[in-house]
Amino acid sequence: MMFLNVPFHQKDEAKALGAKWNAQAKKWFIPDGLDIEKFGKWLLLIELVPKTAWYKNLRSELTKEEWESVKQKTFTAANYTCEICGGKGINHPVECHEVWQYDIETGVQTLIRTIALCPACHEVKHFGLANIKGRFKIAMAHLMKVNNWNEDTGNWHFDTCGEEWLKRNEIDWILDARWLLDFIDLSEKTKQTILDHAEELYLLDESSDTYSAADR
Repeated sequence: MMFLNVPFHQKDEAKALGAKWNAQAKKWFIPDGLDIEKFGKWLLLIELVPKTAWYKNLRSELTKEEWESVKQKTFTAANYTCEICGGKGINHPVECHEVWQYDIETGVQTLIRTIALCPACHEVKHFGLANIKGRFKIAMAHLMKVNNWNEDTGNWHFDTCGEEWLKRNEIDWILDARWLLDFIDLSEKTKQTILDHAEELYLLDESSDTYSAADR
């Protein structure tokens, strides 16, 4: 049984996606047969950043002060608690993680939100880096513990993410971080940088053309 750490104010969202309530454990869980990716907000999943998207992150787009504002707002909203496992780190409670959505059809890398994660959960998100540092077993153990997975399921998830990562490496991603425009106060320079990155998008109201990554 795969349990989820769902905040009370998000219970209706989890229920609408198909999650069920376990009265004994007092937790929501994912019934067998449902796509776990739908529950990524509450489940610890690996997020391998494509090689072609390396260095395309918020830190590279924002000033030091703006990045600090993003972190503080994210941490405060989560009460300095990991939004996935509910835990806190020893040296520092949480770290800021960017949640990106990759659309292979359009070649657009879209910022969805930022979340607070404990260092252990954050390491799992960046599993490739953990592997390079020789911390594969440590990260895998945490992944299995949080999700209540056995080793076979953990390895299956890692392999599946690796296959998807190889596909994404073939695309030169367009960065769409416009979500950030309404999240914190930004300098005019930063706003323009974000808009410049997104200018290639054919998602504006005045355009009805279908855009594909293959067109680039």
